[in-house]
Amino acid sequence: MKKLEKIILKNLFLNEPFVRKILPYLKNEYLQEKSERVLFEEVQKYVLQYNQIPTHEAIQISLNNRENLFEEEFKKCSELIDEVQKDTEATPNDWLLTETEKFCQEKAIHNAILESIQILDGKIKTDKSKGSIPKILSDALSVSFDPNIGHDYLEDFESRFEFY
Repeated sequence: MKKLEKIILKNLFLNEPFVRKILPYLKNEYLQEKSERVLFEEVQKYVLQYNQIPTHEAIQISLNNRENLFEEEFKKCSELIDEVQKDTEATPNDWLLTETEKFCQEKAIHNAILESIQILDGKIKTDKSKGSIPKILSDALSVSFDPNIGHDYLEDFESRFEFY
């Protein structure tokens, strides 16, 4: 596992403001290893259901109850939980958010390019046509953690008035 992915997974257990900020943008397909994806899915499920960050024990129990994991995958997930549990120090938020946003952008673009190539090759059956490639790439390029897009008509009236 790459170091940044480990830091992101570790902070999913430690840093609630970070989790609230990145959860809508981080997708399991951005993570390379299956154990990372499974761990992220369980954390995401927990946060959506209980509206708080999970404990390591809660995620371990969720993994035990999961029926679609083979023994080897379960073992890797458990080792990953143990690995991220060892480090209990949260990473500085500004740096972490910046690096996680870059990570998500790079992975989104990478996945979009791979999907576009598959569409062009025509080897994999998909309901998407070659005409959907610009939208796929545009969506990937638009990944951003900044929720402030455009203007709020009522809140931005002072700056808009000064501009006029």
